[in-house]
Amino acid sequence: MHTRVPRTITLGIFVLVGGLVLWVIWVNASFASREKYELLNTARDGQLSAEKTKYNFGTISMAQGVVRHDFVIMNSGRTALTLNKLFTTCACIGATILRQNRAIGPSHAPRREARDLNEIILPGESAMVSVTFDPEAHGPAGIGKIIRKIGVEYGAPQPLTLRVSAFVTP
Repeated sequence: MHTRVPRTITLGIFVLVGGLVLWVIWVNASFASREKYELLNTARDGQLSAEKTKYNFGTISMAQGVVRHDFVIMNSGRTALTLNKLFTTCACIGATILRQNRAIGPSHAPRREARDLNEIILPGESAMVSVTFDPEAHGPAGIGKIIRKIGVEYGAPQPLTLRVSAFVTP
């Protein structure tokens, strides 16, 4: 014997499954929107910025010795932020944070070896990142164009990245 499912039950099951699928899609979209909103607000609330993020030392000779440049960084957000780590991409680069007559650092360390800073910067406050480059660090093989990065972690998804470049001659 063959039983037929009444049309209203089939339609009801179809509506129920369709509604469930739409509800799952809505919930997922809601969570994604909330995460994106929170990420944007976090970045806006405590935002570390720099007047300039790149500096070119130009042509320097190994005999010239260590050169230095200071980057100005500031909290351009609405709430205090904490500088967590300061790191460089090479030991030939040194970086130190200068604030209110004190030096925090120096760092010649890659990200995984950088030490904790725990330095709080209030909204509108600034600091200097003093960067040194030693053209002799790589010896005779270190001539030519160099590009190095300095990173400042402060709780945002990506660190503030500063770049220095130079053309090294013997």
